[in-house]
Amino acid sequence: MEMSVEVENPIGAESGARVEIELSDEKVLTAAFIVYVIPLIALFAGIGLVQLTLSHLKNVEVLSAIAGISLMVLTFLIIRRNDKARREGGKYEMTITKILEEDEDTCSIRT
Repeated sequence: MEMSVEVENPIGAESGARVEIELSDEKVLTAAFIVYVIPLIALFAGIGLVQLTLSHLKNVEVLSAIAGISLMVLTFLIIRRNDKARREGGKYEMTITKILEEDEDTCSIRT
């Protein structure tokens, strides 16, 4: 499988070289939180808000599900819109740490 990503290249690897890249644990966990946990919170918040405010209605469960999913989708769209600014800011930029030999088990990364 080939994948192309933009990374910092402090060691001067050539384009097409097999390299090892690094992204700190903190950055990976932060990105995972933004992509997975925040939309999940939005889903439950949408369900909860409708349950609390419209509990007197007959089909409140259906409305709750629709509101929760809608709020989750809206959250995903906001995250996606803001993703470009995060990437351009270099906050989640990976770094090449090592040029690998051909026989090492890796993924190919083009710089």
